[in-house]
Amino acid sequence: MSPQNPLIGLFKNREKEFKGIISVCSSNEIVLEAVLKRMKDTNLPIIIEATANQVNQFGGYSGLTPSQFKERVIKIAQKVDFPLERIILGGDHLGPFVWRDQEPEIAMEYAKQMIKEYIKAGFTKIHIDTSMPLKGENSIDDEIIAKRTAVLCRIAEECFEKISINNPYITRPVYVIGADVPPPGGESSICQTITTKDELERSLEYFKEAFKKEGIEHVFDYVVAVVANFGVEFGSDEIVDFDMEKVKPLKELLAKYNIVFEGHSTDYQTKENLKRMVECGIAILKVGPALTFTLREALVALSHIEEEIYSNEKEKLSRFREVLLNTMLTCKDHWSKYFDENDKLIKSKLLYSYLDRWRYYFENESVKSAVYSLIGNLENVKIPPWLVSQYFPSQYQKMRKKDLKNGAADLILDKIGEVIDHYVYAVKE
Repeated sequence: MSPQNPLIGLFKNREKEFKGIISVCSSNEIVLEAVLKRMKDTNLPIIIEATANQVNQFGGYSGLTPSQFKERVIKIAQKVDFPLERIILGGDHLGPFVWRDQEPEIAMEYAKQMIKEYIKAGFTKIHIDTSMPLKGENSIDDEIIAKRTAVLCRIAEECFEKISINNPYITRPVYVIGADVPPPGGESSICQTITTKDELERSLEYFKEAFKKEGIEHVFDYVVAVVANFGVEFGSDEIVDFDMEKVKPLKELLAKYNIVFEGHSTDYQTKENLKRMVECGIAILKVGPALTFTLREALVALSHIEEEIYSNEKEKLSRFREVLLNTMLTCKDHWSKYFDENDKLIKSKLLYSYLDRWRYYFENESVKSAVYSLIGNLENVKIPPWLVSQYFPSQYQKMRKKDLKNGAADLILDKIGEVIDHYVYAVKE
């Protein structure tokens, strides 16, 4: 018999021992190292998730398949000596989103293939998202969403059962569902809607019925969370703060369905808001763009330091900002739906916007080379403390107290770690 998924036990004891869990949605190797290094001494479990457009059977924008993503996570965890048993691998927005411009039958077939790859790779927290209309569909209702979700859940279960025949000790997956789901990657405009209690309850009933019709009624017991719109969003220039009072009515449904909420787009919320979200039953706090946003902040700061130090040796400069911006202006696929290229602030928005579109370019060969050239240039010299004070004031104070080394990598990892500190504050008792 397969061992129980740890999330089931964690959520069962949530009111007594456990308030929430951090879910990091990023494939970025620097971000993952910073997160695991920061959380190492907290004794908290962590979910590390790959998103469908980021990691899939064709590589996604990260160039990684699910099994390759798993290998990356394990390698980084071993590098920082983070216990593997505290890591739960998750798949985010698994469904037809990547192929939404295809006919429904074709898009769903690709989604089936993808979810099987995630299960075979050992991912045990599976968010199934079929909330988007496909080619020829202007919109879809909750009943269709539930039916497609049940089909993909059945595929996942069949794949797991097949694998477990020869490996009875693998952990069974648990599922996250939802009909009113914020799209992966963020939105071009903010729509401050909040799922109502009636809407959420109606959709959950559709899901239960769809699971029954698909012959997997018992699997609904392994649905641990539901995604909804909690009024937490961010756009290019704006952050919508969490309003506890507006979400409280939804909390009444948690006990009835024995689930928790999964919060998307929690990036950039204050640590107090994150804690309020957990108190409202949003026990899975997902964060991604805020981490790569902070990585970019650190890299830009280091590029200014680099220019100061190598002012008489300009040929050695990484030209990180220039390389990144030129790459983004040349390849517009990852931002053209979000920004007007004729906007007078377009260059600034590409580099600095909350939408953090730069993260889609990290794996670009030129960009990645510039990143590591920048870090390498500054690892080989002593950064004057007054430059650290100028560009990394928080890290400078830690250096003064001998709590942080003066090195480019140390500055980056610690700055990203400060974002994770807010999430640790929110979920820890």
